[in-house]
Amino acid sequence: MTTPGPAHPSREPQAAPAAPVSKRASNARPVAAPFPAAKASDTGGAADVLERARVLAKRPDVTALVALRENLMRGATEHGEQDSPATRAQIDALDRYLDEARMLRLKIDAAEFQKLAPESTANKPPPARR
Repeated sequence: MTTPGPAHPSREPQAAPAAPVSKRASNARPVAAPFPAAKASDTGGAADVLERARVLAKRPDVTALVALRENLMRGATEHGEQDSPATRAQIDALDRYLDEARMLRLKIDAAEFQKLAPESTANKPPPARR
């Protein structure tokens, strides 16, 4: 006694595709925002957003911080809270974390640049002015 197996694919009716799909579109994955937009009025939402910003500033992940700020502004605008004191305070705090991350990124990049600079030019004094 055999159990019926899955139906043969060629025997099932096939629906015609609505429109041709390009190779690029077929391989594309949906891109999710790094963080969901948060409202200043959410309970614990402001603290969560600022905690994420603190962590991102220490990495320093400037791109993710900019995206977090944009998401916060978008969410506040959608809920009509863009001018509320709580939202302004959150944006100000995010901007401070963003400044911190940018400064740290510049320090890291400068150190990497110094490592890559050839020794002969790193220790050479600048040319004298005439």
